[in-house]
Amino acid sequence: MATQPFFFMKLANGRLRFAITDSAGTVLTAETSTSRSFAANTWHHVGVSWNIKPGSNQTVLQIFLDGDLETTNTTTPYRSTSSGNITNLSSIYIGDNRTSGITPNTGTPNGANGTIDEIYIYARDISATQAEADMNIVRTTCTSLDHFHIVHSGQVVGCNPANVVVEAHDAAHALFNLAGTTMQIATSSSHGTWSGISTINPVNDTGNGTANYTFSNESRITLGLTNGFIETLNINLASGQSGPGQITETSGAGVICVPSDYTFGSTCDSNLTFLEAGFLFDVLNHISEVSQTVTVSAVRKSNNSLTCTPAFASVNRNINFTCNYNNPATGSMPVRVGNKALNSGNSTTAACDSSGQNVNLSFNASGVATTTVQYADVGNMTLTAKITTGGLNMTGSDNFITAPAIFAFSGISTAPIKAGSNFGITVTAQNSANTTTPNFGKETTAEGASLSFNKCQPSGSNSVNGSFTGSLGSFTNGVATASTLKWTEVGNGDITATLTSGSYLGSDITASNNTGNSGTVCNGAGNVGRFIPDHFDTIVTQGCNAGNFSYSAQPFNVQVKAMNALGNITINYDGTANTSPNFSKTTTLSDANAIATGSLLNASVPLASFTQGIANTTPNYTFTSALTSPATIKLRAADTDAVSSASGIIEGSTLIRSGRIRIQNAYGSELLELPMPMVAQYWNNGSWALNSNDICTTGVSLAFTDPNLADGLVPSELCVLDTGNPGSSGLGCTASGIASKRFKVPPSNGNFNLTLRAPGAGNTGSIDVTATVPAWLKYNWTGAGNTNPSARATFGTYRAPIIYLREVF
Repeated sequence: MATQPFFFMKLANGRLRFAITDSAGTVLTAETSTSRSFAANTWHHVGVSWNIKPGSNQTVLQIFLDGDLETTNTTTPYRSTSSGNITNLSSIYIGDNRTSGITPNTGTPNGANGTIDEIYIYARDISATQAEADMNIVRTTCTSLDHFHIVHSGQVVGCNPANVVVEAHDAAHALFNLAGTTMQIATSSSHGTWSGISTINPVNDTGNGTANYTFSNESRITLGLTNGFIETLNINLASGQSGPGQITETSGAGVICVPSDYTFGSTCDSNLTFLEAGFLFDVLNHISEVSQTVTVSAVRKSNNSLTCTPAFASVNRNINFTCNYNNPATGSMPVRVGNKALNSGNSTTAACDSSGQNVNLSFNASGVATTTVQYADVGNMTLTAKITTGGLNMTGSDNFITAPAIFAFSGISTAPIKAGSNFGITVTAQNSANTTTPNFGKETTAEGASLSFNKCQPSGSNSVNGSFTGSLGSFTNGVATASTLKWTEVGNGDITATLTSGSYLGSDITASNNTGNSGTVCNGAGNVGRFIPDHFDTIVTQGCNAGNFSYSAQPFNVQVKAMNALGNITINYDGTANTSPNFSKTTTLSDANAIATGSLLNASVPLASFTQGIANTTPNYTFTSALTSPATIKLRAADTDAVSSASGIIEGSTLIRSGRIRIQNAYGSELLELPMPMVAQYWNNGSWALNSNDICTTGVSLAFTDPNLADGLVPSELCVLDTGNPGSSGLGCTASGIASKRFKVPPSNGNFNLTLRAPGAGNTGSIDVTATVPAWLKYNWTGAGNTNPSARATFGTYRAPIIYLREVF
C-alpha cells in the first residue's frame, strides 16, 4: 500500500507478524506468541484484520490461523494506541515484497515459499467466526453468483417483524456460498428497520428501509423487517455496481420465474403486506394425514407501539378457512381444519375451493384459539384464515409442506426369479393412514423414489452380494412401477425405497420403507425372490480330449456352471457348509441328442457338489452293444427348479467310440527282435478299425506267462524294448531301446509299438503276453465276458521270414 505500508509475514522462527504504520508514523506490530512449523504441501488458512481508532488501546489488530484467533504478544486480540489512521489506500500486493527497503526489522523478504489461493478482502474488521467460515468454503464446481432469491410469507401483522429469507443462487438456481460479498437491501416504500435473525455477521441498518449485509461463507440468511406502516411493499436486493453486471433478485436466470425462485405461493419477487390486524398461526411441515395441533392468534398492532395486542378475546368466532395448492399446483383432496374439509361441500374427496369452510374457534382472554389441521395428500399448501363479518376484516395465512409417510410395495414378481433377468415391483407413496397420496410425483420438479437391494440369504464366506440395477419409472397418481430390475445372484433379499431428494420439497422430511418382515431389512428370509440361475452351461472334458472323443464306458468330466442371464456365474448357487442355507439343487445330466444306443451313467450331480456356482462330475456313456458305431452325445443339465442348459449358451458334447485294445500273435527267430501288433481299435461301420485318434490312453501294463513249461523259453529270457526297466510297460529291458522301438503309453496314433527283445540262441518256445488295460478297453474275446487282451509270441518254431540279409558298408 502506498504512503504507509503494512506487512503480514512469516518470520524465520515460525511466528506470524502483522505490522501496520498509521498516518502519524506510529508502527503497530502484532506477533503470534507461538512459533510454528508448517509442513510442505499442506494448505493453511491465514488472515489479518485491523480497526484503528483514536484513544488509549482502542486500535485492534488480529491474526487468524486455520479459523482460530491466534494469541498475540501482549493481548489477544492485540491492542495498541494510535493517534492517526490509514489513508490513501491504493494497491495491495499478494505474495510479493513489492517495495524494497521498507521491510520491518527482523522481517524476511519472500519468507513464505508457497501458493496463495482464495483471497477475501473486507471493508471492515472480521471475527474468528467469519474467518472460520471463509476457511470452510468448498467450491466443488466452478460456478458464480447469478441472482438472489427472496422468501417470505406474503403478509404479516405489523406488530411482528417479517422473516425474510435471502438465498444466493447460481445460474442453475442452486445455492451458492458467498464470502465477502456485500448486499444492499431496500424496501420500495422506504419504510422499515432491518435486523439479523440467522446470520453470521450483523446487519447494518442504514435507515429508511435500507441496510447492507456482508456474507461470510453463507448461501442462505434470514433477516427481520419491522415496519410500523400498514402498507404493501417490495424488497429490492443488489450487489455490485449498478449496470448490466449488478446482481439482483431478477438478474441472470432470475429473470424467469421458476419454482426454485418462488417467494410466496407460486410467485417470484412477491410483495410483502403489513396488516393492521390478522391471524397468526404456524402449521409445521409434517407427514401427510398426521393431525397437527395449531394455535391461532387474533392480533392487531397496538395504537401506541409496534407491540401485538389481542384483536378480540374470550369469544367464539366463525373463521373462514380456505386452502390453495402451490406445488403441485392442483390437487384432488382438501385440507381439513377442525375436521372440516375446506370446500363448499365439506367433502374429503373434493379439492380445495374458494368457499372453504367456516370453523368455529374459541378464543381465550389472550386472543388465542386452538384447532387441528390435516391433509391426506402431499405437497406445498397455503392455509388462509379470514373474517369479514361484524365490522372485522382480518386475514392470515401460512405455507406448509406435507410429505409422504412411507412407500408401500406390491406387484413383486413371483418367485422363483431368474438371476440377471428382469423382474418388477410397484411402489406407492402413502400417508400415515396407509392410503395413496396421488399428488406425489406431480411436483414442479417431480419427486421420486430410489430403490436399493439387500441380499438376505445365503450368508457365509462363499456368498456374495451380487449387483442390483434398475429404477422406478415416474410416479403417476402416487404410484410408480419398475419392470426392468435385475439382481445378478441366487438367493433372496429385500428392496428399500427411499425418497430420492432426501428432503421432500426442501422440508427436511424424507420417506423410506422396505420389504422386510416387520419393516426390518433381512429380518429372516428376504421377501423378494427366491432367485435361481437363469441357465446352466456344461463344459465337457472328453475322455481323450486331445483326440476329441471318449470311449464307451470311459468316465469323462462335465463341469456344470450355474449362470445368470448376463452370462456370469451365480456364486451363491452353493451347496457347501460355507453358505447357509444352501441354494444349489440336485442336478441331473442327460443326452440332449437322445441317441438311444446306450445309457448315460453317474448322471446325478448332488447339490453339495456345487461350490460357488460350479460343480464337476464324471459320468460315462455306455453303448448297449460293443458293436456300435460312433455317436455324439450332448450333455444337458437340469435341476429340480427346471433350470436347464437347454436355454444356455454352452452345452458340451463328446463323440463316443466303442473301443478295445488288441494284441496279435507273432512269431520269429530267437535271434531277432519280435514286433507284436498292439493297437487301440474302435467299431466303425461293421468292423474294428485302428483308432488313430487315441493319443491319450494310459494305465496299460504288460505281463508274461509261460504256456509250455517244457519248451526252451522262460519269461525271464524276454523283455520289452522300453525306456529301461520297468519302463511304461512294466517289463522293460534293462537297457533302453532305441526311440523308434520303445513301448508307448499313451499310444502314438493308436499304436503302442510293442517289440520283444530276441531271447537268443537256444531259447525257443512260446510266451503269452497279456495287457492290463482300462475297463472300457477290455473286450469279450472268448464269449465269457470282457477280459484283458492277450496274444502269444513264438520264437524258433518257424523259420525267420528273411531270405537274404546284408549289412551296408
